[in-house]
Amino acid sequence: MAAQALPDILLTRADQDPGRVAYETPHPAGQPSTLSYAQVAARATALATELAAQGDGPVLLACPAGLDYAIAVFAGFLAGRPVIPAYPPGASSPDHGRLDGIVADAQPSAVIAPVRHTDLAVPATFTVPGAEADTVPWRRPPGAARKDAAIIQYTSGSTGHPRGVLVRHESLAANTAGIATAFRLHAGSRALTWLPPF
Repeated sequence: MAAQALPDILLTRADQDPGRVAYETPHPAGQPSTLSYAQVAARATALATELAAQGDGPVLLACPAGLDYAIAVFAGFLAGRPVIPAYPPGASSPDHGRLDGIVADAQPSAVIAPVRHTDLAVPATFTVPGAEADTVPWRRPPGAARKDAAIIQYTSGSTGHPRGVLVRHESLAANTAGIATAFRLHAGSRALTWLPPF
């Protein structure tokens, strides 16, 4: 039996246990910031609706690591668009040339970023919605299929132009299921990561 795709898992958990914490991030001054499954599903659905209206093409993720990043990924998935993780542009960006190469190669139809980057040749910029979208009914629009590309992961470009590697939803599902099996994860398990998602 094939493993369930990540967007389906999100929506199933939002239906079955909407208030449960899906993601949290530490805060240096105190309580961590959290998002429930319902919040992730609602906000991702709201953003997916905007992305779907933009037309076809992959979506460049130029968000810093954090809770908004998770919403942006699921929004792309729910809109049936592959997402392209990229280090956000700005003064601290390690390589502007790499990002320009990714944009030239993938020709994304939209970028998700906290601010508009006028130096990026991408037709539309979207921001991740906040609490105002928490009442949006979550749904999985038709079109995203298991064999569709979920992520376009670009090489570093250190030995030439960055090259995109397609990762399909079915591969993500199989990999995630394999990790869950190998580490004996269950509904009450928690994971910690400190790695940047770019």
